[in-house]
Amino acid sequence: ITLSPGAGNAGTIKIDVTAAANAAATERSAIITAKVGSLTKTISVSQGAASILTVSDTEFTVPVAGSQVGFSVESSGEYTVEIESDWIKEAAGSTALEPRFEVIANPSLVTRQGTIVLKLADITQTITVSQTGNTLTIASDMTGMGSNAVTLAAKMKLGWNLGNSLEATSVNGNIY
Repeated sequence: ITLSPGAGNAGTIKIDVTAAANAAATERSAIITAKVGSLTKTISVSQGAASILTVSDTEFTVPVAGSQVGFSVESSGEYTVEIESDWIKEAAGSTALEPRFEVIANPSLVTRQGTIVLKLADITQTITVSQTGNTLTIASDMTGMGSNAVTLAAKMKLGWNLGNSLEATSVNGNIY
C-alpha cells in the first residue's frame, strides 16, 4: 500500500491510498493508522484474490502398459476438469490440489495423445498425455521351411542360369 501524502499539516487533508494488483490466490488485507496528536484512527483495507489457475506440469509421457499421472494445482477458486480422451480416467485419491489420473494400457500399435483441461472463469490449463504404442512382434518360426538360412547357403553353388532370358542372346529375333 502506498499513501500520498505520507504526512501533512493541520487541517483537512486528502490522502490517496494505492494498492498494487494482488497476484496471489488469496485475499489480503492491511491496516492504515492515522495519528494527529493524541488522536488515532485506523482504517482496514482488504483486496480480493486474483483469479489464478496454475499447474506444476503440463506434459506427461506414459509407457504402453499405462500408469498414473499427477500434478499440483494452485487455484483461487473451484475449477472444472474435462478429460478429452476415454483412456484417461480420474484416479482414486485425487484431490483438487493434487489431481491424479489413471492412464489405461494402449492396445494399439500407434502412439496416442490425450488432454486434460482445467478451467476457472476465463483461465484454461491444458495437460497433454502421450502414450507409446505396442511394439509389433512377430515370432520367427520354421513354418513352410525345409531348411534354415545356414543350410540354404551351404546348398548354393556358383553357376550360370541359362533359363533367364536376360542373360540369353538373340539371333535374328530368336532368343537362345
